[in-house]
Formats: sequence, structure tokens, C-alpha cells
Amino acid sequence: DHHGEIELTCSSGYRATLQLSKCGWFGVGRYNVRGSVIDGNDEVLMELWGSWNSELRCRAQNSTEEEQLWVAGDHLTSEKDFS
Repeated sequence: DHHGEIELTCSSGYRATLQLSKCGWFGVGRYNVRGSVIDGNDEVLMELWGSWNSELRCRAQNSTEEEQLWVAGDHLTSEKDFS
């Protein structure tokens, strides 16, 4: 599994950082993602969390309301699904 930090930057000064968790004993923490969206003044605008294989959620820094950003589609299960 991949683990560590990823930083995505934009020419406007905004950036997103994502921390991919390292898998622990018996799969604990596998697929977990946490991160934030930061503006050009280094202020956190949004928190991000979820699992890279199922969904990603967010919440604005000054809000309690969560939003689903992305959800995984159906997984391919047989060779015929790839053709």
C-alpha cells in the first residue's frame, strides 16, 4: 500500500495536503486519508477525511456540516468486466 503525504498545489496559492495512513496490524488504518485545503495565507479552509477506496468527505473550517466529495463506483469482479 502507498502511504505518506501528498501535496497538491495551485497557481492561485491554494494547496491541499493529504496524509495516506500506513497499514497497521491486521489491516488497522488501511485506506485511511486525512488532509486539509489551505489558502495562500496558510489558513486552513477545509478538512478532508475518508478512505481512498470508498469515499472522501469534507467540512469547512468554520462549519459543522459535512459533505461527501467523492464515492467509489462498483468494483470490477471478473475478466469480462475489463473488456
